[in-house]
Amino acid sequence: MAAIAMSLLSVAVAGSALGGALLQKSTFRLAQTSEQRDMLVWAEQAVQGFAAVHGRLPCPARMRSGPEDCTSGQAKGWLPLGTLLAMPDDTRDVARMSAPHRWPIRYMVNRTAGGDREDMAVSQALFQPAFPTGERPAAYPTDTVSTLDLCERLEAASGFARPWRDSSSAALDIGTPVNVEQLAFGIAVAAQGASDAASGLNADFAMPMMESAWRPTDSAYSDKVTLATPSKVHEALGCNSATSSLDAMALAAAWVDHAAATRVANMERARRTAELTELGVMSDAFYLVDSLADLSNGVYNMADNTRRMVIAALKPTLWPYVPVHQSGISKGAAGVALSAVDTARNTTTLALRIQQARALREAAEAAASQRVWDGALQMLLSAHQTGLAAGMGQIAGIQAPDL
Repeated sequence: MAAIAMSLLSVAVAGSALGGALLQKSTFRLAQTSEQRDMLVWAEQAVQGFAAVHGRLPCPARMRSGPEDCTSGQAKGWLPLGTLLAMPDDTRDVARMSAPHRWPIRYMVNRTAGGDREDMAVSQALFQPAFPTGERPAAYPTDTVSTLDLCERLEAASGFARPWRDSSSAALDIGTPVNVEQLAFGIAVAAQGASDAASGLNADFAMPMMESAWRPTDSAYSDKVTLATPSKVHEALGCNSATSSLDAMALAAAWVDHAAATRVANMERARRTAELTELGVMSDAFYLVDSLADLSNGVYNMADNTRRMVIAALKPTLWPYVPVHQSGISKGAAGVALSAVDTARNTTTLALRIQQARALREAAEAAASQRVWDGALQMLLSAHQTGLAAGMGQIAGIQAPDL
């Protein structure tokens, strides 16, 4: 009975020890899986932050924890921690930044977008605002590199042209490896201490493919994978809002330029109208001089007829001419009255015409002195630079998880 009791006790102790070991192993695996997923999230945010600043995706690194290497043209390698962790940030803790180096992180980027959009790891000024008609402002700077250039590549890789009309790319097959041409980039975080055999296709840098993000882990596979399609990155970078905003600003800039051109045309019309009005002033002046001459002539004729009538009245022999001179005096008086009316009318017209010409000249001078926003395209460049600064602030705020 003592032997039986000791056997039962041994079984109980052994079972308890086995259960504790299994529980400890399970707890360790859960903790490692959680840390693995946290590192995957951090790596994805770091890549997107790099893209927001540089207008491209980072190239893979040749060595683990090394800097990016864009010279080889290789699409697959290690996550370039040497580049991503070199971004300036005074708030970062060195101990926290050491966490990514403890994990094997593979990285793949689409370098075969094709066409004039090239690969997504190349920095090239591609973006230009567009009007609703599709026309683009020719005067817009073509040497500014920003996040929007990557947006152009993402749209080209998805087969869409601006405006972006579809927020989703073709669905990835669940459970099957994914080719690089279907992605913007992919990241695979292996378990700490795992061998290449436990990472499947992710560890084969010569093969431009990654395992599906839905492939379950088992004794032969332990990676955690994120696959970023072009539309996913397009949405994460806010490409829709940014391009639409600058397109609207380009249209506003065109309005400003049109307003400036209209202002110049109005000034020219006002100047020409003022010149024509000044010619009218000269014509009215001639009319006034002519009416004054008629008035003077009428006064002279009336005075001359009055003198002749007086002479005729004093000589009986000339009495027959008195009625003639009286008639001349009446006609002269009527001519003087009409000339006086013409003179008054021409004087008033001349004064009004002078006032009109002066008003037109003052309006043209006022239009010329008004400030009009010139060079409105600089507003777009400023918005570009502001977005670039915001992207730098975004990448500066990305920190590694405290693992």
